[in-house]
Amino acid sequence: MFVVFFTDPAGQLTAGIIDAGARGLDRRTVRPSGLAGWSWGELRLDEVPLHFSDVLGRPGQGMELLREHFAHYRPLVAATALGAAAAVSDHVAAHLCARRSSRLIADLRDNALITVGRSYAQINAALLAVLTAQRLSEGGDQLATLWGCAIKAHGVDAAHATASELALLAGATGFTASSPLTKALGDLSALRYADGIHDSLYRAAGRALTATSPAMPAAIPLPRTSREVHNRLHA
Repeated sequence: MFVVFFTDPAGQLTAGIIDAGARGLDRRTVRPSGLAGWSWGELRLDEVPLHFSDVLGRPGQGMELLREHFAHYRPLVAATALGAAAAVSDHVAAHLCARRSSRLIADLRDNALITVGRSYAQINAALLAVLTAQRLSEGGDQLATLWGCAIKAHGVDAAHATASELALLAGATGFTASSPLTKALGDLSALRYADGIHDSLYRAAGRALTATSPAMPAAIPLPRTSREVHNRLHA
């Protein structure tokens, strides 16, 4: 089935489900570059019937359902990107160790060690933010949409930046057609544009953070003492 969003007779955005085999529905697959396993395409509907029992939620609830979906979905995209970056980190570290063990190089240079260490920290820091965003989404927190926008953009940007920097340490072998690094970089490049260009997501987060509504806190309250940190970590 497909979930579709449409303007109902009352002019409200409403969501509903339709059978993927319904008459009048035409779909065309669009093959993405480097995004194997992702489903992209174009959906055309020509007088496809949708019964009232197929409406999700209530009429006019479409935007609310859309925001709820993306608050959950966007952190998952960021986690996927960071997983790819972590795989690149493992691959490059193994490549460097193999070159040193085989004495192709005498030792690892400081800039290589710094890049590997910094990338490890950046990937894990971004992943912790992703987990926070997902927790907010699952709890229905009012900050879930803000965090979903900001963390999807930041997580993918961080993954792409670290993977691009790490790939240079593998030399020319990292840029061959069969290299897993080439595949990962293709995935991460595309994810910067899938689900919206990141400028629009950062802009949405900025708009929420500068809203005048006193009901919207600017951020999650942070612990101020080491005891509070300890309690948060063991909660």
